[in-house]
Amino acid sequence: MNQFSKEPFGDRNSHQPTSELPDRTQLPEDDGISEVSEEDERRYQAAKKQFGQLYVILLVIGLAIGGVVAVGVVNLLDRWGLTEVPTPIEEGDR
Repeated sequence: MNQFSKEPFGDRNSHQPTSELPDRTQLPEDDGISEVSEEDERRYQAAKKQFGQLYVILLVIGLAIGGVVAVGVVNLLDRWGLTEVPTPIEEGDR
């Protein structure tokens, strides 16, 4: 394929990939991350525990804020009289 061709994605009739990345079968087998040290495992477990605690804290804060907002909305609706049953309107009163 000509690098200065007018077709931005190569020849329209070509169904071959234009990527120049290496084939997955050509990559080395050992990538050096097969073994995990005890320290890494301990740090992973500590981070997982901290994120779990953070999740619970954020959940409780969100529920508390939601409860306060809900009580405030109900109080405003009550103050404006929007929680009362509306008076029925008869057809002849128009």
